[in-house]
Amino acid sequence: MKRFAYILTAVAATLVAAVACVEQEEYTPFQPGNPDVESCYGVYFPAQETAGYHVYDPEMAREVSFTAKRTNSNGAITVPVILTSETAEVFTADPLSFADGQDETTFKVKFPEITLGTKYAFSIAVKDPQYASMYADGATSIDFSVLQVKWEYFTKPNSTDKAKIHWVQGWWGEEVDAYIKYYEVDGVRYCFTETIPDSHYYKGYYTGYGFFGTGDDEASGVEWEFVWYTNAQNSLGYDLIQLDTFTGYHHSSYDADVWACDYFCLQNRFNNKNYLPWVDYALKYGDPDQGDTACSYYDGNGGFFFSAYRYYMAGLGGWAPDPYDTFGIAEGFSRPVYSISVAQTAVCAGGKVPVSFVIGADATAVAYAFVEGTLTPTQVANTVEAFDDKSQYLATPVSGTYEFELAKTGTYTLVAATFAPDSDNKLELKSSASCEITYLAAADTEAYAVEIGGGVGSAAKYVTQGANTDTAIEFYVYGKNITEAKIAAFSVVDLAKPNDCVAALMKKKSLDADALAELNGNGYVGVFTNLLPGTEYYMMVYATNGYEETVEVFGSETTTGDPLPVYQTFSVDSYYAAGELENAAAWCGTWNIYGIDYDGTTGLREYLGKSVITPSATPTEGPDSNGLYDEYVYVTGMFGDLSWLANYGIACDDTFEMDVYDGLMYSCSKTLVNDPDGLFAVYIYSKGNASFGFDYADYYFQAFIPVMDGYYALVDVSQYAASYNFCGFGLVYNNASWINRISEQLLVDPAKDNNGLAPASINHAIAAAQDRMNESVAEVDNCVLSDKGRIRTILDSYKAKTKGVTAYGTIADIKGAEMPLKTVKVKSVEYAGPAVKVSARERNLTLLK
Repeated sequence: MKRFAYILTAVAATLVAAVACVEQEEYTPFQPGNPDVESCYGVYFPAQETAGYHVYDPEMAREVSFTAKRTNSNGAITVPVILTSETAEVFTADPLSFADGQDETTFKVKFPEITLGTKYAFSIAVKDPQYASMYADGATSIDFSVLQVKWEYFTKPNSTDKAKIHWVQGWWGEEVDAYIKYYEVDGVRYCFTETIPDSHYYKGYYTGYGFFGTGDDEASGVEWEFVWYTNAQNSLGYDLIQLDTFTGYHHSSYDADVWACDYFCLQNRFNNKNYLPWVDYALKYGDPDQGDTACSYYDGNGGFFFSAYRYYMAGLGGWAPDPYDTFGIAEGFSRPVYSISVAQTAVCAGGKVPVSFVIGADATAVAYAFVEGTLTPTQVANTVEAFDDKSQYLATPVSGTYEFELAKTGTYTLVAATFAPDSDNKLELKSSASCEITYLAAADTEAYAVEIGGGVGSAAKYVTQGANTDTAIEFYVYGKNITEAKIAAFSVVDLAKPNDCVAALMKKKSLDADALAELNGNGYVGVFTNLLPGTEYYMMVYATNGYEETVEVFGSETTTGDPLPVYQTFSVDSYYAAGELENAAAWCGTWNIYGIDYDGTTGLREYLGKSVITPSATPTEGPDSNGLYDEYVYVTGMFGDLSWLANYGIACDDTFEMDVYDGLMYSCSKTLVNDPDGLFAVYIYSKGNASFGFDYADYYFQAFIPVMDGYYALVDVSQYAASYNFCGFGLVYNNASWINRISEQLLVDPAKDNNGLAPASINHAIAAAQDRMNESVAEVDNCVLSDKGRIRTILDSYKAKTKGVTAYGTIADIKGAEMPLKTVKVKSVEYAGPAVKVSARERNLTLLK
């Protein structure tokens, strides 16, 4: 099927050919005020798609059909028409005729001799007043122009074969294979993608939505178009690409179309500016390495890069994918990589600043300089241009994290560039990058220590603003010269694993500029929300002044209300009669089990796993004098996970036996069932560490009693409860070593477990997706929701690609190097105005040896 397209109006304007109005007077002109000629036929041209500007492929029929109508259908007529054109000899028109009674007809204009790349235009008019009404509605003339082009495909190098291009849109997690079909006029290519069937797929969360389609056409993808200026280059020498605004999909949640556009299209189209300045602006400022001025470009070697700068919903706002990472790589091209990026990976330690260099594999050399102060883009460019054999170079241009020692404490701009030999073996500048560095000399460590303080308290004063003291606490944090800070609330249970807390803290969003200004002024105050009731919380703060950094813990404050059931304390007074179980059969099944690890650090119950209760092989005893029976059951899981014993070559089945009497399950004098060697024994023990074997179970015993619907707590019900306060079961190996001591076990019906600690029964992939969206809605810093608005909050936080952080015990470890450090001593450079420019293209490769 041939593509029938309209060219962008702005571009078409540059191609307009003047039409000479060579007319011949073959009629009596209209006279103002005169009526129509008697019995005028009222011929006119209705609106029709064949009018206007069109692009033709050479294989298309070189003719166009027009429709004409008349208001007076009496009689058969042939209408005299005037065809006006600068190239009238190219066009031939069929007669415009109506049969008697016919009020609509068609006629053709043919143009078989048009040539490629030339625009032809004509106008057909009905001017004879006998045929054209002066007063009736309807146009009495029609304009047409045509440009014949040759459709071409982007091909493999030195080949006529179409090059398959693999397109990637990383923010959506979407990929597709397609060809590029285009026609070219005066160095401008009008491009259309042809998606290769069944190549369109998604890797991200928003499956079915994206840059290349809506999901309804997932098998075949969609065509999208862009303009490629092959004779226009930006500041880096690349061909410019203009990606026009287009709609990617309709967002059902907001009932709005999501539009995608590049930076310049956004600035011009949505701000109602003249569209043409895009090219001039991009030519002057367009630089794919410069954030806001990034433009779309073709790299000259099979790479198409698009700064899909903005997704936009009219009336709702938009969001920017980061990075601007829509690109396509064509097969068959050998694409050298000369890119470079630099970044400080952590604050200084011992007078050394770690800097990450990510260097393209084809770079031959990397030069760098530390310049005091913050440089403007122009100053950075001057520094790059001034690199010569006196500059500093990495000994081997490979990616890695390097440590540098500078002359003195201060702020620097690190400027770096890659080089590679050209065809004449001259060293040629390929790419550059810069970043700000904060350096702290070893002697200044104490003087630049981070000053931070804070605390937490009751949120009672915020109740009138909607806070709930059951689920919220106030925080305040203050400091001096803090350049970045993160805060989060952690429960006393969380802090049992401090490294995990620090890692989670480092993934939080940093305080924004306003909050940071408050922190450095009179102090930043707010409310942590969505906390658990009846739970002790602390605030953890990460802060840096650019030179040093620290993590501090402040607190504590306990929220009001009852804690989660698993954190509550139970006794015989907690007996819940409505929860009584009838017999041993009612106890049999799978339970969630919680308990306190005697050797742990939290002092609160944790989820231990599943406890399985099954009928015992021991015969039922009874009835006793009250008609009650002693029943027995097997119990597993009371000691948590024992799989670690396998590391010592020890196999242990932790099944032991318990007695059920009058619906209550309690400890009895039985031992482990599946321990033929008698190496393991079950003891009951007290918080004072007094322990008794089950031989004493007639005097010292514990029972699981109902404490609320679906909850059964282990409590001391013996006559010696006041003396010993027995609290749990212990597993002993070889009558000498405690294996596990778990106290205050709590059995919970999984169907009634609302503590949020046991693994959910729903699909984990779905749960993860739900958690991610819930975190987006609630803001990742778990503070009061920002005022940015719900939509922007969701989109901004969800788009962020947070890098995982592993805690090793120090902040330097958390933010630290990804590769072994290499220490390099350098001399810092003072910037003293514009540098003398030395062409990088004139430097010989031997300068760097």
